[in-house]
Amino acid sequence: MAKQKPEEQNEDPNKIAGIPSKELFIDMLVKDLSLRDAIGDLVDNSVDAANKMAAMNKTDLSKFTIKISFDKNHFAITDNCGGIEEDDARKYAFKLGKPKDYSQGKHTIGQFGIGMKRAFFKLGEHIVVESVALNSDFIISIPVKEWRERADEKDWDFKFDKTPNLKKHQLKDTKLKIVVTQLKHDAKNQFNDSQFLLDLQNEISLEHQFAINKGLKIKINSDKPLTAPKITLISDRDFKPCYWSHQFPSGLKAEILTT
Repeated sequence: MAKQKPEEQNEDPNKIAGIPSKELFIDMLVKDLSLRDAIGDLVDNSVDAANKMAAMNKTDLSKFTIKISFDKNHFAITDNCGGIEEDDARKYAFKLGKPKDYSQGKHTIGQFGIGMKRAFFKLGEHIVVESVALNSDFIISIPVKEWRERADEKDWDFKFDKTPNLKKHQLKDTKLKIVVTQLKHDAKNQFNDSQFLLDLQNEISLEHQFAINKGLKIKINSDKPLTAPKITLISDRDFKPCYWSHQFPSGLKAEILTT
């Protein structure tokens, strides 16, 4: 008779396994996600970081640049927006969803803590994340196939390539670089399509027109930053605002201001 493993001997006899398979998790995570939306998630993270660093350092967004490059062999996004601190990487950034104790920043676009990870799974099978933050730096390599097929189905963790360096860096030297290779079939095809590039540039410029108009530079397969429509307020003597308010018997008060 085969010997039971120690962990099998100590398991609750009434326990029924309920852990999801990684295959199912990945498939569900990216099922309705377009490639442009996956890249948009990564850009959102960089814009969040730029806004946070600008607020912390009392500077403007013109100090920050997001660069995206891709072809049929790779995808890369790099920014100088503060990086990811080692402690955040350990506890939050690579977790599949945000923990209960995670504090949402007021400059944040992302909401659920899955954007970066689902973008990884949508884009390709091998990811390298290189971060230089204000107080630390590290590199993480994620071979998705190997991670997905681990013998221990409960092992969902990632690992640093080596122990992170805990040292200070100037804001101007910070960096977050994500490189994806072994691209998925869909990514290879679309990255080879010139219309995809134009659509992505237009979509990102519209989604982040406020940040771009405040000086943030976003470059996609080009040395030329994206431009965005200017945000203006129309004023004319024949163009007047309208104000309406009403106090309902229930105590509810409504106010509407239109221009």
